[in-house]
Amino acid sequence: FGSFERQHLKDAFRIIADLQEVAKLRFGSR
Repeated sequence: FGSFERQHLKDAFRIIADLQEVAKLRFGSR
């Protein structure tokens, strides 16, 4: 488990967090 894998996981979590924020705004505006 190298630094490359750790960075990839960090990017994945950031993308997931962004998607959750977008979904929250989209569904919250209804």
